Amino acid sequence: MLDPTTRTARVRCTFDNVDELLKPEMYTTVEISVDQRRTLAIPRDAVLRLGEYRTVFVQIGESEGRAKFARVPVDLEERESSPWLEVKHGLEPGQKVVTSGTILLSQKL
Repeated sequence: MLDPTTRTARVRCTFDNVDELLKPEMYTTVEISVDQRRTLAIPRDAVLRLGEYRTVFVQIGESEGRAKFARVPVDLEERESSPWLEVKHGLEPGQKVVTSGTILLSQKL
């Protein structure tokens, strides 16, 4: 987490320091890179937790000018720090997912 005053973060890492140029408590600027991957993800707020089950609501069509929804069970990769959750199973790309009001919608179905 960044310190809002200094705009810095403390990081602990391990690496070779053959020439011993880096000393303890020394400041530096670093760039961290990670492998990118494309995956299907949904906002954390879209998920309705029912005990051990995780579900979302998807739009399945319209009738008389009103949207119709269905509850769909999903298998997710839940990481604490991310507002997005990777969908491992249960949804297909392009499906319209309800992102807010899921509790109210659950009461109507």
